[in-house]
Amino acid sequence: MISLKKKLLEIKDPTSDNYTAELKNIIFDKIYGKKEEMYYAILKKESNDLKLRFSAFYCLFTKYRRFEQKYQLFNLVETYIHLFSEDKYIYLVDIVYSQYYKFKALDINDTKCYIKSLEYAQKVISNYNVISKNIGCFNNYADIVISMASVDGIIRKKDVKKALEYVDRAIFIQEKEKKLPPYANYYCSKALYTLFKKNIQKRNKWFYWLLHMKGQI
Repeated sequence: MISLKKKLLEIKDPTSDNYTAELKNIIFDKIYGKKEEMYYAILKKESNDLKLRFSAFYCLFTKYRRFEQKYQLFNLVETYIHLFSEDKYIYLVDIVYSQYYKFKALDINDTKCYIKSLEYAQKVISNYNVISKNIGCFNNYADIVISMASVDGIIRKKDVKKALEYVDRAIFIQEKEKKLPPYANYYCSKALYTLFKKNIQKRNKWFYWLLHMKGQI
């Protein structure tokens, strides 16, 4: 079996289209995804190449984000994000901060953190096709807005409108510009926004179950 370190070293460019998808395949692999301590060992070792350490960092971030392990995510970001200040990491660091503040907003029902998460998400989108061509930035914005649906009065109408526009843009780029197969997560986001207006006022339990399940896709 190839060591985790060698596996991560194969993925070299944080600005590439496929960087996050390739890391996702590693952290959710039945072999490489089992032991978080292996990723932390790589991340903590100062003699390791910084790109390698960032890959380990982003794998852990991806896992904590997917399974909504917010306190692990808080600790990861607060401890290690300062290491990655170089330009080639900015795009993904801003995604990390957008999710960090999203979970902070959910943790304490804080509007300021929610707004800050959207500001970082918007910054990432403004750098699409400039620093990176990773179209996940559009769905990232949508994810932040819809994740706050369970918090009374925090989402603004303009946020919903913009989020749906970004989901449509992601679908267009995926299928029309890049000629790639449809990505289920984008259509899941679009469906949730279609249901949003009908269910947000009713506090529909089924709707919030859908929100939770979206995080597992």
